[in-house]
Amino acid sequence: MDYRKKIAKRISFDDIMEVLYAVQHSDTEKEKLYRLIFDEDKKVVRNALWIMGHFSLGENEWLYVKHHELINEAMSVSDDAARRLLLTLLERQPFSASDIRTDFFDFCMKHAMMVLEPVSVKVLCLKLAFAMSVHFRELRDELRSELEIMSDELLAPSVRCCRRNLLKRMNSYDKNNNTI
Repeated sequence: MDYRKKIAKRISFDDIMEVLYAVQHSDTEKEKLYRLIFDEDKKVVRNALWIMGHFSLGENEWLYVKHHELINEAMSVSDDAARRLLLTLLERQPFSASDIRTDFFDFCMKHAMMVLEPVSVKVLCLKLAFAMSVHFRELRDELRSELEIMSDELLAPSVRCCRRNLLKRMNSYDKNNNTI
């Protein structure tokens, strides 16, 4: 299947299901679709990411080896929609203590606090910063400090909710001897 041709236009749910069916049993086909997230056409990039966002848990595990490439792309992409979709893929991945990138933690902290950043990106950045911070008290303290200085009145409801939930999880984590 020529995935680029298929997703260069507006896609429907049926198109997504057709591509998912085509890639589900083939790492080679998944790789063809994955390579499209680096395409020059923004629509192709967004649609490829949108389709990968529909991967099953098993198919999503295939993306684990692409972890650092996805992080690099999320930090460098200029398109807000593509960034949101990349961060969504990353949110579905585990962050081990040996694999934490402080440049990505700093990126998440910066974008979570940016006034003009889309709300969805802010929330995803906060969640990803937390996922990384559970392994290191210093990162958790930094995240907690940033969350505590955020003013509830100035936050969108989803960011306010995320902030509140993360602070609760951090408190629970600290009380329960570092177990969430």
